[in-house]
Amino acid sequence: MCRYLSIELLLKEKTATDDLRRQLQAKLERTRQDLLNLFKIFYGRDGLTSGKSELWQAGTAQALNCKSWNEFKNLLAKQINEVYPNEIPIRANNMNELNDEKYTGSRKVQKIVDCILEFETNPTYQTDLLGEDKETSEPSALIDGILGANDLFIQRHPIKSIEETDGKLKDVLTLMRDTLVRKRENPYLISKLRDELISPPYGIPSCNLAIFAAIAIRDKVKQLRFGSTGNETDFATNLNNAFEKGSKITIRVFDFSNKQLNALILVGKYFKLVNSAGKSSEEYAIESANHLRRFVTSQLLDKTKELVKFFHAIAKSPQEIADKLLDLIGNDSNEQALHELFNDFERVENVNRHDIKQTLQKVIPKNIEEKAQLVARLNHGSATPQAKAVAQIFE
Repeated sequence: MCRYLSIELLLKEKTATDDLRRQLQAKLERTRQDLLNLFKIFYGRDGLTSGKSELWQAGTAQALNCKSWNEFKNLLAKQINEVYPNEIPIRANNMNELNDEKYTGSRKVQKIVDCILEFETNPTYQTDLLGEDKETSEPSALIDGILGANDLFIQRHPIKSIEETDGKLKDVLTLMRDTLVRKRENPYLISKLRDELISPPYGIPSCNLAIFAAIAIRDKVKQLRFGSTGNETDFATNLNNAFEKGSKITIRVFDFSNKQLNALILVGKYFKLVNSAGKSSEEYAIESANHLRRFVTSQLLDKTKELVKFFHAIAKSPQEIADKLLDLIGNDSNEQALHELFNDFERVENVNRHDIKQTLQKVIPKNIEEKAQLVARLNHGSATPQAKAVAQIFE
């Protein structure tokens, strides 16, 4: 080794003649070959077999029982598998390094997340490469190396549900779903799930987590909201960014309290909204709140005016609408108080309808036959709803 370093130093000085440099380079190469042979003897297969060299694991007092480096590689793989027994396959070269954060939160990953979330509604994405045309492109390689490697497509196109998966993949997807859609008093910090899944026994590189999360909760998008982010409704972006290192993004189930739910169910009953068998109470409550938003006008009682003013405020959620109703009619969801509130709208509607009718009476033909012809022209099969409404007033 000393000879090799000395010759290398002489060559770097560039003071020798060309003939001497050729001699030095020849000696350098011979010395290099001699060193390689010595390394093979002491540290190669021969060294391990003869006992001239040994492999030790840090923190242990006994050498590893390895007679070759290939045997050591297998032993190392076995020990790693024991640390990460719940690891799932990742076959994309840019996405399978545990401590590499380069692709975590990237636009390339976000595009895949977006395609998964819109898979059922966008025919363009309904292929085994999520709409990618070039099979040799990087996005195609990422999709195939993550979704394809985990056999997540059924007959090439539909993405499997959690129930249709099995083994370690099913365990991971179930954990993600149960964690992200669980009802809690406080929003859940998604980085906690990240920390759990990049650690033993999973060891999943963080850049893959948003993709698997999208598969796990893609049917629950409308029931979830993000916090600590600029736009809580940009689901794909928030889900992608939530798994970045140090992210503060939280998630919560978009839910109603019992009082809020009861108040909005009363609203639905008042408006005679149909609650079909396949519709959840939460969906019916949201529909009731949206219907109530549209049911506003002027010339109202003070309480009703307060409700109208509340609707004109920006971005009121169904929960906030329910709370406002409870404030106006009492926390016990008093059905009579609710009817009094809404009857005020009908009173105004009837007053306006009476004024319109009085005005139109002045131009309605007095002759019965002419009046009947006018009504028939307004109320035929292809007439507009507005024309039919006028015909109804004339009748």
